[in-house]
Amino acid sequence: MVKEHHLANIYNIDTTKPKNKLKLENRFNSNFDIKRSEYQSVIISYTDSNAKLAARITNDAVRTLEEMYRAYFNNMKQNVYLSLRDKMTEADSTIDILTDTLGKLRDKYQIYDIISPNRQVVNGSIKSNGASDFGKGMEIIQNIESLKDQAVKDRANSASLMREFSTGVKANELPLLQVISPAIAPPSPKGLGLGLTILACAILGFIFSTIWILLSSYFKAVTASR
Repeated sequence: MVKEHHLANIYNIDTTKPKNKLKLENRFNSNFDIKRSEYQSVIISYTDSNAKLAARITNDAVRTLEEMYRAYFNNMKQNVYLSLRDKMTEADSTIDILTDTLGKLRDKYQIYDIISPNRQVVNGSIKSNGASDFGKGMEIIQNIESLKDQAVKDRANSASLMREFSTGVKANELPLLQVISPAIAPPSPKGLGLGLTILACAILGFIFSTIWILLSSYFKAVTASR
């Protein structure tokens, strides 16, 4: 922000000298203030004789904080997203292997019924085909089916989480900071103004002068009477 708003030129500080860089930094830090209010919100302010400059720096500070927080959280979300993508790839490979295995087993044992993990027949009825290892084939197919069903469920969960963690990564999506009151330069300087200030000083001077004259006259009269 110091470089963007050319504060070195505005404050007439020669930054070619190392000591002046620290001077400029201290000047900025003394004018810049960020604190937490009693309502748990953050108040950012910048003090400068140029109200428009102070407002621009304050609003840019909010924008910079937004960018920093967004980069931090997006980086974490990106790491989770990449991890989920790897799990999706692994799940796809596992499902393909289980599908091929299940197809070969069904052809081998001539069992084409769809069996759920709780050993209930979903489609058709189980009838022995007369093979000696029919029971063994049933158990093997059911185990493979349960593994495949779980792999499909895990893949669906990973796909849902991937969509969740890919949301809000763009600058115009889900702002992390909610600005309640942006910094705005006042249309005119606050205060009484030059004319009213002179008039107020004149009235106060007249009042104090009158009191001084009255007190002086009183003490002189008391002294003379003694």
